[in-house]
Amino acid sequence: MHKIALALAAGLATCHANDLTIIYTEIPGHPTASIPGVLDASGLPTFSEFRQISDLQVSADGTHWFIRARTQLGSDLENIMLKGSGTTGSAFAQEGQVMLGGAPGEVYDFFDGEGTILEDGSLVFGARARGGDNNVFEKIIHVDASNTHTIRIQMGDPAFGLTDNPPIDSGDETFGNSLNGIHMLADGTVGFVAVTISNISSTRRPALFYDDQAFLQSGVSTIMTLLPALDTWDSFDSDDFGTSLSGETWYAQGDTEGLTDTDDILVVNNVVVAQEGLVIPGT
Repeated sequence: MHKIALALAAGLATCHANDLTIIYTEIPGHPTASIPGVLDASGLPTFSEFRQISDLQVSADGTHWFIRARTQLGSDLENIMLKGSGTTGSAFAQEGQVMLGGAPGEVYDFFDGEGTILEDGSLVFGARARGGDNNVFEKIIHVDASNTHTIRIQMGDPAFGLTDNPPIDSGDETFGNSLNGIHMLADGTVGFVAVTISNISSTRRPALFYDDQAFLQSGVSTIMTLLPALDTWDSFDSDDFGTSLSGETWYAQGDTEGLTDTDDILVVNNVVVAQEGLVIPGT
């Protein structure tokens, strides 16, 4: 069976192979397979080895990181998140444990991919809750440098800046149960793809957001393609939206309302840099 090892190094941009230190693995019985900070159903420390390690996120300076993983504790305690600095880390969120900052009765269910961690150790990630209010179970969570958890956006919150179809129906939109492509800028702004939006025509979602304000919207926002032709965004890929820490550069991938053999586009700062069926510029 293929096993995964998580290796970190100081000065990631310039490190050599002999600078790497293995800190976690999926190798049964090996000391690096033990999950630090894992809890049992009562919230007490227990032992488990990694079943799976995935989704490593590292700060720009290489000093802080977090991972999404799975335990060997069964389906009710399986999903877990760990964060750390250098070669030391510990769990900070786990399936079946109380969702810090959440609604009464909520515990973590599972964690979305992506996310961002900054140089001060603060981070943002997506999670699904269970056991609480079924109208608010999808969350975007911010954890500051002192480990305070805050729900930044959740299912049911107002989603501003959208245009419904017909436009007269605009203004009552709320976030749905699928928030993806979650990332954070240096100033704390959170970007994401709202795949599902309530109280809006299906022709007007998904949409890209910064915090609770729409940035680009399906069926509304236009783009000059490489054909060239002015077209309208038809959809956005759920995990293909990102922004530089400074906010100066962003990218998104999705489809236009054009012909299906040329509708898939990759856009950087509102400029199409690659389009399905067309020669890549500069090649």
